[in-house]
Amino acid sequence: MDLAELLDAGVLEPPTRYRDAGDEIRRRLVAAVDLGAPDRPLRSYLDALACAGGPIAEAAFARWREYPPPHVGDGYDFAIERHGASA
Repeated sequence: MDLAELLDAGVLEPPTRYRDAGDEIRRRLVAAVDLGAPDRPLRSYLDALACAGGPIAEAAFARWREYPPPHVGDGYDFAIERHGASA
C-alpha cells in the first residue's frame, strides 16, 4: 500500500512511515487536523505530520500555535518538535 491508501485506511502508526511524504499527503494530514477528523486521535495526525516535515507541516504547526482549530481545547501543545518520532 502506498501512503495515500494507508491514510485512506486510517493507518497513522508508526508515524515514521510518513517521513518525507509528498505534499499531497501533508495537505491531507493538515486538513484532517483542521476539520477535526473523528476516526483517529489528534495526536496521531500531528505525529504523522511532524514526521512528514517540510514547509507545509511547519506552516500548519505555526498557524495552530497561534490559532488552534476550534475543536481543540485550550492549552494543546502544537510545538512541532513535541510530535513525531522523537515524542
